[in-house]
Amino acid sequence: EIKKHKRLYKYVKTVDGQLFNYLLGLVLFVAVHFVEYSFLFLIIGHPNWLLLGMLASVTTIIPYFGGLIANIIAVILASVVSLPLFIATLVVCLIFPNIDGYIIQPKIFGKTNNISAFATIFAIIAGGSLFGISGIIIALPGYIVLSTTFNFFKDDIFEKLEDIKDGSNSTEENKNSKD
Repeated sequence: EIKKHKRLYKYVKTVDGQLFNYLLGLVLFVAVHFVEYSFLFLIIGHPNWLLLGMLASVTTIIPYFGGLIANIIAVILASVVSLPLFIATLVVCLIFPNIDGYIIQPKIFGKTNNISAFATIFAIIAGGSLFGISGIIIALPGYIVLSTTFNFFKDDIFEKLEDIKDGSNSTEENKNSKD
């Protein structure tokens, strides 16, 4: 009984540690996003550079697609100011989300949670397909919990599968020996 409680405690502690690492990575990514976009919009002369930097960083909670919201707003605002600002904003909004989504975010989450870029993208697509926007938001934490759970109990799972396999082999052997 005590052994089971210790194992449960160790499991919960492991999941908690992985989710803490995810939140740490998310906070780091939000900070990087804020600095990056505030600086970029300041450089191109966008009048709402600080507001857009804050909006871009807050919307990163929705992986890959959240920044799109801030970028659409930035482009709309720039279109009413001037054509050169509109073009510069459009360039920023086309180039930097790709850098963020395919280089910066996977590096940050890869270091904090050891998640591959492929697994990140797959989890987000699956979460979005199954549960919409809320699925996209919970996709990475959900993947982390499932992955951590599998890795924690992996040896037990494979041991049970071997027992089942051995049990079915011995059943077949008993059947053959009776014939």
